[in-house]
Amino acid sequence: DLYFVKLGVNDGFYTLSTTHPKPALEASLGLTPIKDGSITFNMLLPDKISRPNDTATPANKREFNLVASYTVGKFSLGADALYVEAPKDNTAQVPQKAKASGVALHFSDDLKPFKISGRVEYVKDDPDAGNIDLVGLGDGNKGWSFTLTPAYSKGPLFVKGEVSYVSADKPFTNNNKKNQTRLGIEVGYIF
Repeated sequence: DLYFVKLGVNDGFYTLSTTHPKPALEASLGLTPIKDGSITFNMLLPDKISRPNDTATPANKREFNLVASYTVGKFSLGADALYVEAPKDNTAQVPQKAKASGVALHFSDDLKPFKISGRVEYVKDDPDAGNIDLVGLGDGNKGWSFTLTPAYSKGPLFVKGEVSYVSADKPFTNNNKKNQTRLGIEVGYIF
């Protein structure tokens, strides 16, 4: 397909409530100008007065994401740009407009039975009066991450590992650190 358009309505950032339900509009617009390349624009627009909840503070944050990808054989390369904003609203408990942005580069190479994927990301959360964290590093913080994900599969069995490193300008972890390394392993059987 040369292009696609998807529209939907969901419960935003899990704002499902019997007293204050606030739906969100979601949309994706995609273009495949050449066989191996694509560009997609995604957005999520919750109601401006969506109240914070257990899974989202703030719950009125609007996300805009541009994704480009290109594939050559079994090698894929992509880039993402992200812009997030929470508009000022007293009901949503956002005293001043909050903004954040980020970029990412990612790749994947399928060398059957092995596959290697990775990404490098940079995010920046602009400081605001409400001390609002839109990207998970804390208000006014910026940082980058590097993730490498090797995998092996044979028939329905697979093993996937992950190593990820995050570094920020200011502490963002529970133990007051400016960086964090995570390791993970997943073993599975595909039915």
